[in-house]
Amino acid sequence: MILVVDNTNGERAVMLPRLIAAVHKATGDKVIVANSARGVRRAMTQFAIRGVVLSGGPVCLSAKTQICEYNRNMLAYVLACERRLPVLGICFGFQIICAMQGACLQRTEEDVVQGWHPIAFKSGVLFRGIKSPAQVYEYHGDCIRDPPPGFKAIARSECGGVEAIERDGGEWVVFGVQFHPEGSGEIGGQILHNFIQI
Repeated sequence: MILVVDNTNGERAVMLPRLIAAVHKATGDKVIVANSARGVRRAMTQFAIRGVVLSGGPVCLSAKTQICEYNRNMLAYVLACERRLPVLGICFGFQIICAMQGACLQRTEEDVVQGWHPIAFKSGVLFRGIKSPAQVYEYHGDCIRDPPPGFKAIARSECGGVEAIERDGGEWVVFGVQFHPEGSGEIGGQILHNFIQI
């Protein structure tokens, strides 16, 4: 089973059903969705979780947010670390991982980056079977210019922003993507498949 941490707060949740369907299609596994720290703890103790996805959401970390926006993600991240479960952060989930690991977030030059954009990436497990550059779907208002300590940038946008990260070495696999694989067609499906096959 795959745990998806829901960061949509029920707002503009268009991408969440797509994410659930894409993860299920890529894995064939049942997808468990948790939208609170209590839900994350329950899922991690009651089910045989084999991977964690931190979803996107309508919140910008550079804006004032409530602690509940972070709690469910931090708990899922810590429990995944303890169990050595692979983690994939998407958009807001990516930004949470970066912030927890010490990266600096900043507002994008545009109010919101939205639509299809090219990214260039290094060959590796997450992008296996995909040619660089690739067009991906994005919707975000914050960005990362440099990966956090202990991580490497494995994809960048044309303007140099970090589009994907991978944790350096060790037994625990962590990836993050600024874009939305669940909205990026076949390329996104391949990325989710690659993540789950780790």
